[in-house]
Amino acid sequence: GVDDVRELRRLMALSTRVGSRRIAIIDGAEDMTHDAQNALLKILEEPGEGKLFILVSHDASRLLPTVLSRAVSLSFSYVSYADMQKFAREIGVSGRDEEEFLLCAGGRPGILARMLEDAEFRAGAEERKKMIAALSKAPLFERMRTVGTFAGNREAEDEFFFGFLRMLRENLLSALDGGEGARERAILQNTL
Repeated sequence: GVDDVRELRRLMALSTRVGSRRIAIIDGAEDMTHDAQNALLKILEEPGEGKLFILVSHDASRLLPTVLSRAVSLSFSYVSYADMQKFAREIGVSGRDEEEFLLCAGGRPGILARMLEDAEFRAGAEERKKMIAALSKAPLFERMRTVGTFAGNREAEDEFFFGFLRMLRENLLSALDGGEGARERAILQNTL
C-alpha cells in the first residue's frame, strides 16, 4: 500500500556503498491500490540520479494511465517449444516427465523450473489438470460455476487458462497423430 511506497522512497534515498545506482523491482504492480500508485507516481516523476524502477505487471490495464505515461513498456512473449525443450534438458528434466512438464509450463521457463523443484506445486498442477479434464465432460452450468471460483485470483485464473489450453493442445495433437496429420502435428507441436 501507500506505506510500502513511502518505505521504498526512503530506501531509494539512502546512499549506496558501491556504485551510484539503485534499482527497485515492483512485482505485481497491477495489484497496487490507486492510492499506492499515486504515491509511486510522485517518485516516478522525479526518481533522482541513478534510480531505476521496474514495474512487473501481468495486466497493465490495471495500472493508472499516469503511471503508464511515466514508464517505458516492454512486453515479453512465451518461450518457443524448442527452446523450452532445450531448457528442460539443461535443468535435468527428461524422460516421461519432460513432455508433462513442458505442457504444464506453457512456454514459461520459471514454471518449468518450479515443476522440477517443488513437489507441492507439481501436485497442484496435476490436480488442476484432472479438474480441467473432468470439466470438459461436465454440464455447462458446472463449468461456469467452477470457473467463477477463480475470479479475482490472478494466479488461479492463469493456471486454469493455461491448463485448458494444454488440454486443447493435447487433444489437437492426438487427433493429428500419425498418417496424413503428421505435418500438421509437427507444426502444432512447435507453435502451441
